[in-house]
Amino acid sequence: MKKILITMLITLFLSCSITENVNLDESEISKKKTILPAGFATPWVITEIEKKMNEFGYKSQRLDALNESYLKTFYSYIMLEIYKRTIEFTVIREEKYPAISSNLDIKNIEKGDVLLTVNRNPSLMALDNEDTVHHALLCTAKPASENDQVFITSDIGDDQSLQVKMVSLGYINSSDDTVIVLRLYKNNVETIEKAIDFAIRQIGKPYNINFTNKWDVHSYYCSQLVWRSYYEAGIDIDNNSLSYNDYGLVLASDIYRSSELYIVDYSN
Repeated sequence: MKKILITMLITLFLSCSITENVNLDESEISKKKTILPAGFATPWVITEIEKKMNEFGYKSQRLDALNESYLKTFYSYIMLEIYKRTIEFTVIREEKYPAISSNLDIKNIEKGDVLLTVNRNPSLMALDNEDTVHHALLCTAKPASENDQVFITSDIGDDQSLQVKMVSLGYINSSDDTVIVLRLYKNNVETIEKAIDFAIRQIGKPYNINFTNKWDVHSYYCSQLVWRSYYEAGIDIDNNSLSYNDYGLVLASDIYRSSELYIVDYSN
């Protein structure tokens, strides 16, 4: 009888624990959808790639299924469409967002946090949706002030070229109109140190123009860098392939939807 009672209590405990975790996940998804509904919409570039892949007769296949000549033609087409949309979003940026800034405070930011921002960059809005996150950064140390350059990303360098570099929260707040701070559920020191160590070793590397190759370790776009840093530490924060064909991309909105991350703060 005593053994049966213990078994029942263990079962009840495990059941309650599982239910609590499920509710936490559902609550976090609901929170993310409330704060940034567009973050859960299929990015334009995915829809466009899928449409073109279907036309080529490569439905539901990866881009690397294309032979080299098809791939070059395909990529040229996508880049041309992005260029057209960038022109359109440049006008939208000038008309709707003449002044951009945010007011995120340093107090809730910790080492290892992921910052995702809506920065209204016309090219990035062209890739995804207008009102979703476009830019990603990784916090390498807890900032003591807004001037501490502790956030690593791929951005414009001192020589005006795009490269992996460090920036401050002051810079982020002056160039983005929404900033969201996310943290790993499995927030252990070893994982964070591995991710940051990898990210720092990429400083100075150029921008990865081929956004459909997130596996490139010689150049990086911002969300690719943040994703790869945690990937090297054993955690995949790219939610893209869980929802639809990956096509070799990892966008900031893919990271936003990740079940590995929860929101700890965001700017008003």
